[in-house]
Amino acid sequence: MTRSAESDIALAFVGTLVPDCAPFWNEACNRAGNMFQERLLLALSEAGLPACLILSQRPMRLFPRSRTLFVRGSRQEVESGLSIELLPYVNLPVIRPLTVGLIVLSRLVRWKAPPGVKRTVLTYNLTEPPGLFTLIAARLSGASPIASVNDIFVPGETVADSWSRRLDFWLQRRLIPRFDGLSVASRRIAEQFAPGIPWVRNEGGVGDTVVSRFEHHPSVPPSAVGRPFTIAFAGSLTKINGIPEIVAAFAQLDGRELRLLVAGRGPEEEVIQRAAAGDARIDFRGYLSENEVLELYGEADLLLNLRITERINTDYFFPSKLVEYLATGVPVLSTGTGHVQEEFGEVLFLLDEESPEALAEALTHLASMDPRARWTRGAAARKQVLSTHQWSVQGRKLAAFIRQIAEQG
Repeated sequence: MTRSAESDIALAFVGTLVPDCAPFWNEACNRAGNMFQERLLLALSEAGLPACLILSQRPMRLFPRSRTLFVRGSRQEVESGLSIELLPYVNLPVIRPLTVGLIVLSRLVRWKAPPGVKRTVLTYNLTEPPGLFTLIAARLSGASPIASVNDIFVPGETVADSWSRRLDFWLQRRLIPRFDGLSVASRRIAEQFAPGIPWVRNEGGVGDTVVSRFEHHPSVPPSAVGRPFTIAFAGSLTKINGIPEIVAAFAQLDGRELRLLVAGRGPEEEVIQRAAAGDARIDFRGYLSENEVLELYGEADLLLNLRITERINTDYFFPSKLVEYLATGVPVLSTGTGHVQEEFGEVLFLLDEESPEALAEALTHLASMDPRARWTRGAAARKQVLSTHQWSVQGRKLAAFIRQIAEQG
C-alpha cells in the first residue's frame, strides 16, 4: 500500500476512470469526466496523498443499446501509470447498479489499512457507481466518505423526466448531506443540497500538456495572417452546450469570412453534420484525441463555451472544459454559467443573451475587433488560470481538505 508521506491517511477512490483509448470509447464515456478523474488522482498523488485503491465502473450503454450483456472485470493501467480495478457487472437496468454497488461495498469493507492509519473514500459523482453503496461501505469500515460532485442532472431539464432519473435525483438529495465532506464544481450544489457540510470547490484544472503546448503565446492571432476568422467548439454535442444556437447563429452570418470548427460527439451530432454538409465554412472534426483537440485550439481565433442557463436548469454544472479553454490564451466567448462572471468576467467575453441572434451579433463584433486587443484578453485569461487552476494547485487544495475531514472523522 502506498501511503502519504505527510499524514497517516489511506485513500480509496471510486469512479468511472478508464484508459483513454479506442476500446473504451463509446457514447456513454464522457472524455472530459475521464480526464478530470485521472488528473485529479495524479494531482492528489503529487500533493502527497496517492490513492492506494482505485475502483472503477466502465461506462457503457445499457443492453440492448450496447450489445454487451456482461462486462468482465479486469485490471488496467491508464497512460499516466495509475492502476485501476475495473469492476464486473451485468449490463441490465436495475441489475447493473446493484451488481456494481455490491462489489464496491464488498471491496471497500475488505480494504485493509495498517493500524493507526485513517481511511478515506473519495467517490466521483453518486449515480454510477451508486453512491449509496459507497457511503454504506465507508460507514461500515470506519472510513471518512467524501464525494466529488461534479454535476447533478435535473429531471425534465438536463435529462429526461423518467422514473429512473427522478429516483436518482431523489437519492442524491438524501445522500449528499450524509457525506463528511464535498468537493463540488459549483457552490450551488453545496448550498442547496448540503447546507452545513464542509465543502471545497474544484471545477477542474489545467494539465501540464496544455500549459506547455501554449507556453509561447503568439502575439499575432491566426486570422491576422490572412486566414478567415476561426471559431471553435470542442466538447459534448448537446443542447445543454448550445449546439443548436451555434448552428443557427452561424447560418445568420452568411457571406462573412468566417470558419467554424467543431469537435466531439453526442445527441446533436447529426445537427452539426447536416450544417457542415450545407456550409463549406463548417468543419466537423468528430471525436478527437487530446493532442488533436489542442491542435484545434491552436487554429482558433475564438473558443465557444455556450453552456445554456436560461432555458435549462444547469445550476448544478460547471463546464470544466472552460478552464482548459482559458489556459490556451485563445480568447473565449462564454455564457454566464456558474461562477463564470464572478471569477472570469474580466478575462473572457460574456454572452448576455442566449439566443442565436445575440450570438451572431457577438461573433460579428468580436470578428471586427482589433485582433491584438482581443488577443490581449486571452493572454490575461491564461495568466489568471495558470496561477489559480493548474492541477497542482487544485490537488494541494483538495488534499488539504481531505486531510482535514479525515482528522475530524
